[in-house]
Amino acid sequence: MRRVFYLLAFFLIISLEWTSAAVDESGGLDAKISPARNPGGGIGLTLSGGGARGIAHIGVLHLIDSLGIRVDYVTGTSMGAIIGGMYAVGYSAAEIEAMVLEIDWDALFSTDVGLEYAHLSRRREVGKNIVNMPWVEGGLRFETGAVEAQNLWEELSRVFFHVSHIEDFNDLPIPFACVATNLSTGESVILRGGELVRSIRASMAVPAVFTAVEIDDMVLIDGGVTNNFPVSVAQQLGAEAILGVNVSRGLRPASDIRSPIDVIYQMGFFSDAMAFRENKELATWFIDLDIGDISFSDFSSALEIIEAGKIAARSKIDIFKEIKENQNRKGIELPSRVSAAGKNFIVRSVEIRGRKNLSRAFIDQIIPIQPGDIINRDLVQFHIRSIFAADVFERARIYATHFEGEFVDLVIEVKESPFVRVSTNINYNESLGVGIGGGLQMDNFLLNNSHLRLKTLIGENPKFKGGYQKFIDYQRNRWLSFNLDASLIKFSYTGLGHFVNYRRSILDFKLAYNELTGQDSYWSAGIGRSTQKLAQRNQAPIRIRGWSGGWYSFLSWNKYTLNRHAFPTSGQDFKLYAGANFGQNENLDVFIEELESNNLEDIGIIFGDYFELQAKFNYYVPLSEDVTQIFRLHLAHKFGYEQGFLHAYNLGGVNEVIAHQMEFVGLKEFAIISPSFFSAQVGWQRRMGRRFVTSLSFQAAYYDFDPGRISSFSTNNLLFGGGASLGYLSMIGPIEITFGYSPYTNRVVGYFNLGWAF
Repeated sequence: MRRVFYLLAFFLIISLEWTSAAVDESGGLDAKISPARNPGGGIGLTLSGGGARGIAHIGVLHLIDSLGIRVDYVTGTSMGAIIGGMYAVGYSAAEIEAMVLEIDWDALFSTDVGLEYAHLSRRREVGKNIVNMPWVEGGLRFETGAVEAQNLWEELSRVFFHVSHIEDFNDLPIPFACVATNLSTGESVILRGGELVRSIRASMAVPAVFTAVEIDDMVLIDGGVTNNFPVSVAQQLGAEAILGVNVSRGLRPASDIRSPIDVIYQMGFFSDAMAFRENKELATWFIDLDIGDISFSDFSSALEIIEAGKIAARSKIDIFKEIKENQNRKGIELPSRVSAAGKNFIVRSVEIRGRKNLSRAFIDQIIPIQPGDIINRDLVQFHIRSIFAADVFERARIYATHFEGEFVDLVIEVKESPFVRVSTNINYNESLGVGIGGGLQMDNFLLNNSHLRLKTLIGENPKFKGGYQKFIDYQRNRWLSFNLDASLIKFSYTGLGHFVNYRRSILDFKLAYNELTGQDSYWSAGIGRSTQKLAQRNQAPIRIRGWSGGWYSFLSWNKYTLNRHAFPTSGQDFKLYAGANFGQNENLDVFIEELESNNLEDIGIIFGDYFELQAKFNYYVPLSEDVTQIFRLHLAHKFGYEQGFLHAYNLGGVNEVIAHQMEFVGLKEFAIISPSFFSAQVGWQRRMGRRFVTSLSFQAAYYDFDPGRISSFSTNNLLFGGGASLGYLSMIGPIEITFGYSPYTNRVVGYFNLGWAF
């Protein structure tokens, strides 16, 4: 048990220290860096970087809007570039606040597409890897940052879509510039033109965390490394007077630097520290927003940060009044705001950029936009996700090159995924022990429009999964699949009157035809074969060794709409399965001491054909922002089954980690082995902060029932159980501790799981 808590402590520390954020490498378009304007007067606004702390800039913008202050130039770095860029393109402080509060920051800084957009053939596996790296030219390709974050590209493309055709940032409603750092030279780079989204992404490419951005043959990272407070840039644009707002904490005091890593991190910002002092002197008005100890990565506290920014800004209201009085004396008035952010446009042309290996015909089929379609800011994000969900692109973007009245010319820029990707994960479950997993994904393997996925888990109970999908149509509505599963599990059984330890190996393969019945559901029909090998690990009066198995045909229907795999707060997970098992055979070595027999029929095990029916309904209903109601119904029955424990269901456990398992809180895995099982469960889940959840559940079940004989009902086959859990969603997957109780055993049992079950 000690190693369990060591593992838990180690990964909790890593997860809590990890900063979730992301920026992406970008290529394909040349960004034009325009010359600076000649000084022409007016007020400049400079917003510093600072991660989540930069959200506090919204409080300053509220005060500017409420007093009617005119801003003539905006400059910013990192988060200051995002907030400042939104203000420069015409959004008001209220609009920016509303958009920031709507954002799911965990999803935004994730590489994975939202589950609702992932194709159902892979939806259950999306986001379950610690590392997912491309294999290019005979080796792993390491990125310039830990996270790529397609979702952040999507959000920025949506927000800035209505100005994405503007190549000179002087032509924005308010002239704008942001700052990045040249990774090759270490010099500050001022971005005044080109692609606005790409420039802002470059400005916030935090070293080693976000992937770098390519612009004009330069590889750019976060501007905060060299110039986190670009007042001088506002001066270059032409500002006569500049309001500089800082949220960064600057260099750390020497007393807080206690490791070599701390020293290296501190040294990386020496250049910016010198630039900050110079920029502070250039500011006509300087505001250091005091928002307390909010951390760089605390994006979940967006509302609190905005409110802190409002309070801090109001404490400096004399500065804002002075600026407004100066503008009143000069007769300066606010320009009218005209925004096309929510306007509909008709697509006039679509250009695809970034295609290399995929055929144009294939890309044309999966691109959901055609000339004549209607598009707007919000549809941009929907279409990007639909394109990305095809699982053949590493990145997808949509932007405009030209607006003319109600017509728009679009560019869809894609970056094809490498044909080969390698992944890893880790899992610990008290029933299975420690396992380290590795995966391999190959796109268009052997045939076009296909996927090959291989996964293996090395540990005390090893597993292997292989899958090959060949899509029949480019829309990916229909596909053929071949799956191969192999596993080894150790379990104990007492149903024959003796305690016996077994090691069971299972090999299962199936071939199926699959077809979507909607975005979130599909049906399958196919045939397969399952083989099981038993090895007895202790001496007992009844000994069974050898293999058994047979063929099966099946028809199933699946629906999956959970908003996340672990601790979901909404959605459904439904499965209906009907299967006919035939051609059953066995080659078992049997000896029964009491009967001096080697005949399985003497202990009630008879091989023959049987029919199987399963139904599983998991339903999550949000009751409030933090509380979710959970309903689960599970039914399984094997008609005409007489093979005893050999191919029956095992009841127990709270996570499905073993083949033929039916979960029951309060019992350990393999507590009961039965060919029939019905259970109902109700529970409540409460979110505590961004990543912690608690839950409480109650379950009732009935096993060993015969649907054709209602009179055979026995209270002896009734089960009751309940449990309470504490969970944490870490960077390596869910960490969950559960305590359950059932009168069946009359004892409290504990469960512990770390990482994604294989």
